[in-house]
Amino acid sequence: MLLVLDSPRELSMEQLLSEVAMPLREIGEAKDALRRKGWVAPVGGYYRLT
Repeated sequence: MLLVLDSPRELSMEQLLSEVAMPLREIGEAKDALRRKGWVAPVGGYYRLT
């Protein structure tokens, strides 16, 4: 998931789900953990590494 988020393009949750091939529940849990650590931030409906 981090490698996908490290790409130069911005990804919506739907695009992220397609790219990482993980179940939605696991993506949500990973996203929440990464946000708590300050590694991922939502930017205009997309997610980016900080």
